[in-house]
Amino acid sequence: MDAKNYFDFPDCSAATVGESCASIPPFDRDQFGATLGGPIRKDKTFFFLSYEGLRLRQATTHTATVPTTLQWQAAAGLADELFGCPSNPSCQIGQNVFNLYPAANSPNPNDPNGFVSAPIIRNRENLYSAKVDEHASPSDTISLHYSLFDENRFNPFDPVNAFTSLPGYGSYTLNHGQSAGLEWTGAFRSSIVNEFRLGFTKMRATVLQQNNGDNIESQLGFPDILTNPIDLGAPNISLISFDGIGEPINYPQDRHDTTVQISDNLAWTVGQNQFKIGVDLHRVRIVDYLDFLARGDWFFQGQTVGAILAQETGDLTACTQGDQTFPATICSLTQLLASVPDYALAVSGNTNNDLRSHGVSAYIQDDIHVIPRFLLNVGLRYEFNTPPVEALNRFSVPDLVP
Repeated sequence: MDAKNYFDFPDCSAATVGESCASIPPFDRDQFGATLGGPIRKDKTFFFLSYEGLRLRQATTHTATVPTTLQWQAAAGLADELFGCPSNPSCQIGQNVFNLYPAANSPNPNDPNGFVSAPIIRNRENLYSAKVDEHASPSDTISLHYSLFDENRFNPFDPVNAFTSLPGYGSYTLNHGQSAGLEWTGAFRSSIVNEFRLGFTKMRATVLQQNNGDNIESQLGFPDILTNPIDLGAPNISLISFDGIGEPINYPQDRHDTTVQISDNLAWTVGQNQFKIGVDLHRVRIVDYLDFLARGDWFFQGQTVGAILAQETGDLTACTQGDQTFPATICSLTQLLASVPDYALAVSGNTNNDLRSHGVSAYIQDDIHVIPRFLLNVGLRYEFNTPPVEALNRFSVPDLVP
């Protein structure tokens, strides 16, 4: 049902003139597909094709907590008194961040700090499949299949790792996968049947911050942390009691998985014994990176201002939640306007890695019909899987034992 939720703006009417109001946020979902199948050669070769598609446009309503005009004014006065802002050139970074914050617009009179937005989720998915079956002879069947999946999704608020409820700092999810397989089943005679399979899968999963490639850090005046274009975006700015500015701290990340698998199974009936023998070989490769804190995380928590006020006024409770004159929220905003973080987190280097692994499995089984009402199963199985190995030896395990 396409209807408003609790957090959406109320409908516009004559009674809401001058107040925040809006119509129902958009919701458009189109799901479609088609299949086609039939013979290529009569009683010999058959094909099957399918396609499924999804197009989604859906508003998602979030409420962020932003400073009120009075809070900004109080913080600006304190920043001028302690740091000489805005005339002090070093305060320009804080002014740049201030310009990114929207004014509160919540229709709830009990929430003067609320900012309500309803940006659009965009999602496009395509799934293709193809299959061919060939009856090569009365005792031989060959089957081929191929599947392709592609997804491109934009989340204005990342569903897993959102840093803020302010719009403009979402994520892109790009998924691409393909799978191919060959299966041959042959009966050498009525008592011996063999099944051979060859499979290949390849998957790529990429998640990027919304502003990837746009050096917002430098535009605001913050130093670059990682300079690879894919790592660029908005810096992460944390405040007390307010939504911060910034994108998910564990993006960008990218992963490529490739698996090749060969297996063979033989069933052989000899008298009262039914033997099954099989082997499976597979090789896995994973190439990925996860650039955590690629744009840094800057914390403005009022501790520095609290120390200054304690020294100047002797008020040891300054910039704590219980202080009425200098509450922690105002001190936090003061430091932001003055471009004075309490501390920051940053990284260097890269997280590129290339993992390889392979495995071998084999089994032999015998189902023995001892008597018509008694079946005895015996068998032996062996599996060997190598631990992942980094192709360029870029992994290390720290020795933390003193």
